[in-house]
Amino acid sequence: MTIDDLIEQLVTDLEFDALIIWADILGVEVNYPPLKEMWPDWECELRQKVGDAMAQVGLKKRSDLHIN
Repeated sequence: MTIDDLIEQLVTDLEFDALIIWADILGVEVNYPPLKEMWPDWECELRQKVGDAMAQVGLKKRSDLHIN
């Protein structure tokens, strides 16, 4: 299992309220959809953006380990 697999699992399993909190912590913009019918696609997209932001934090931390 890779870090990307773990992030995907975490983001998938998050309850919606926790997802919104993570979005705020990671600086992911939350723009609610104008129509109720758009909600499932929007939530899926938000989960992807939060996961991508988590991965970027992980990449930054890993690059910090390469100190000469």
